[in-house]
Amino acid sequence: MIKKDLFGDHNIVFVNYFIEKRDRNQLGEHRLRGSRTLKVIDTKRGARDYSKEIAGWLRDEISNSRTVLVPFPSTNKFKAKSKQLPFILVKHLCRMNAKWVNGSGCLGRRYSLAKNTRNATLQFRSLRCNNPDLIRGQDVTLIDDVVTTGSSMRAGLKALSLYSPSAVRGLAIAKKVRAQEIPLTGIY
Repeated sequence: MIKKDLFGDHNIVFVNYFIEKRDRNQLGEHRLRGSRTLKVIDTKRGARDYSKEIAGWLRDEISNSRTVLVPFPSTNKFKAKSKQLPFILVKHLCRMNAKWVNGSGCLGRRYSLAKNTRNATLQFRSLRCNNPDLIRGQDVTLIDDVVTTGSSMRAGLKALSLYSPSAVRGLAIAKKVRAQEIPLTGIY
């Protein structure tokens, strides 16, 4: 399992690499069959076969103490939570450990954003904490699926930090990369 700090920020960790689409096309799907990248893609498209397995990838990165797990909301404010991978993962994770609290709905959107908005300020302004009492004085882990620049994750951490959690960190399934950025020992 890959465990990296994202962009030197020790509060954000990802556990896998996620190969960008143009590189997946060049590598060929046959080389990626069964890979974690394809499992994440299939799950994001609605397949439920791998969601428990993916939650297992994250399990060891979360402390075995009372922690509020907050799923990062889609940029589409109206997308059903049951169709968003972070919400599905938080549900599975909370079943794996009774000390983990489901923070679904704690972080929401004031309004929708364009799908690949990289501007951290726009991301931050669109977010709101719907249940600040749930996170006040608690350890909080923000769960996201795939991060590219980390701007949305940082905006989410900042939004949650306003409500005085004892600690807040981000955890993503994967970081999107070009294939040549992956070390030879990398799992994709």
